[in-house]
Amino acid sequence: MKQYILLTPLAFLLVFFSSGIYALEPIDIADPFTSANVALQSEYLEDKTFSLTLEDILYGNYTFTPNTHPSFAFGPKRSAFWIRFMVKAGGTLQLPRYIEFDNAALGTVEVYCPSPHAPGGYISLKGGWQSSVSQEIPFMSPAFRLPAEIDDSKPLFIRIDTPYLATTGCYLRSPDNFMITGMSRILVLSVALGVLLSMFLYNSTIFVFLKDINYLKYIIYVFMMIMYQSATTGQF
Repeated sequence: MKQYILLTPLAFLLVFFSSGIYALEPIDIADPFTSANVALQSEYLEDKTFSLTLEDILYGNYTFTPNTHPSFAFGPKRSAFWIRFMVKAGGTLQLPRYIEFDNAALGTVEVYCPSPHAPGGYISLKGGWQSSVSQEIPFMSPAFRLPAEIDDSKPLFIRIDTPYLATTGCYLRSPDNFMITGMSRILVLSVALGVLLSMFLYNSTIFVFLKDINYLKYIIYVFMMIMYQSATTGQF
């Protein structure tokens, strides 16, 4: 009898800590707010069949895995990934909140945000270079503006499906932080791209005068590097 008495609280604790989202700490996005790293307070589910829908996730019995890294590093697996996390909005937000992913090569990103006035309880936001719907915010990487009214009793869901490496950071930002982050990233990438362009032009000039095939090879290499970096960082 004493064994059962001791095992009862232990079983309760196991159920509580394995209950997925209820063990997650909500991200406080109430005013005032600057930014938050979503990856540190979220969990994920791998969908190897690419068939799961939001309804399946909401009403099915699926086990999510806590994310323990400062970013989502799913590796080269060819799968879709679902991410969920909680926010604490504290009512209608006076300023918009943005959710931003720092990988421009993500094929399709879908954000499902709980809203008290949305049909089915969720608003769907879509983006990514493979998406059939153009994202609302023209940004280097997938970025979305969340609705002002968020039902913080329900989790937010993110679905990522990409043919390339499914590794990305994910951040919630205020308008000022979103603008400053975007401008800083554009500045750094533009400087790097300017260096590559100057190398391209310099070596092109040398090739014109010397006719050395090695310079032509280097010009082709730099040109391909410019194309690759422009595509993967969202400069296009």
